[in-house]
Amino acid sequence: MVMKHMILSLLVLVSVAACGGGSSSKDSDKDTNNPPQISGSPETFLKAGTAYTFTPAATDTDGDTVTFSITNKPDWASFDTSTGTLSGTPAQGFYRDIIITASDGEDTASLPAFEIAAAELLLLKTGQTGCWNSAGTSVSCASTYQDGESQTGAAPDFVTNTSDSTVTDNVNGMIWHNLATPTTQTYAAANTLCENSAIGSNTWRLPDISDIEMTADYGKSSAPYLNNSFTNYASGSYWTSRESYGTTGYFWVLNFGTGVQNTDIKDNYNYYRCVSGSNSTLGSFTRDSSNGIVYDSRTGLEWADQSLVSKTWTDALTYCGSLTYGGYSDWRLPNVRELNSISYRASASPAISTAFQYPANSFFWSSTTYQITKTSAWGVDFTTGKGMTSAKTGSGYLKCVRGGQ
Repeated sequence: MVMKHMILSLLVLVSVAACGGGSSSKDSDKDTNNPPQISGSPETFLKAGTAYTFTPAATDTDGDTVTFSITNKPDWASFDTSTGTLSGTPAQGFYRDIIITASDGEDTASLPAFEIAAAELLLLKTGQTGCWNSAGTSVSCASTYQDGESQTGAAPDFVTNTSDSTVTDNVNGMIWHNLATPTTQTYAAANTLCENSAIGSNTWRLPDISDIEMTADYGKSSAPYLNNSFTNYASGSYWTSRESYGTTGYFWVLNFGTGVQNTDIKDNYNYYRCVSGSNSTLGSFTRDSSNGIVYDSRTGLEWADQSLVSKTWTDALTYCGSLTYGGYSDWRLPNVRELNSISYRASASPAISTAFQYPANSFFWSSTTYQITKTSAWGVDFTTGKGMTSAKTGSGYLKCVRGGQ
């Protein structure tokens, strides 16, 4: 009888164990939590004052409820912990190292850290779409690192208004005179004519050099180097309101016959084109000593501030395109408009902000070919800040850039 009870008890224990009862471990599949998955590509560049919204995509294969958190939330932004939506209207500046994290209550997953650059001024594309080697021969743009390959900047959006002889820049909000017959005036006379202009209800002024440079088209192979929306023009120098640093009575001009920037004495006669809209300021530069990058919150561009390097144009393109610096590997040689944007005309020798620790009174390359010869490229002489060209086979310094549109 005792033996029968022992056999029965043993059978019960075996049965319970087979069904997963007793003190045996839990099913490993039920024990393992699958972390959530999060993805998305946040916009990292926009004009200051423009509404911003980004919502990541998140899933959880276990069906768990996913909530969100954020690190380094910008002070202008709101954040929805149930959807992960980051939204708001940014002021001018850089907002760095933002991290959005998804959680299922047990495990987390995060997007890579990102930054948002809110720029005061959106630099326009130069207009260049082709690529040429040092001999001036047309080549495929692939992997050349030239302006024609990267084509960075906002797409120009100029609209000709025939009813009042103006041209509107829909990107940056400027309105320009487009008078039928351009005339030449001294600086003082041109300035007075603009201030007293009665076209529409706008307040008019002479443009800053950085204002009028935005109307230049560097993708043309013949004069005038001016956006085609301006139907009335002259292939000569146009006055700007920017006085030359250290040279009283001289003001910057832009020659649409050559595309070159220079200065001229105020008593000489040049063309003029009045503008209405916020007056462009000089760049707003700060240097982060931890990574050696100079940030310009005016344009949203970031500059590698490293020891000076002198190279031919082709080698300069490759150098910047292959550079890893400050934790980034997406550097490029700046196009002519980007390079002009750091020409700091409130100083000279060098004409660049003191935020840059490695300046030089010399010529620096841009990635933009001079399309008249195609054997030269645009650059800036930072002794004075003058925009000019140089043979591609010659030597020049370089400053690599990243960011922008």
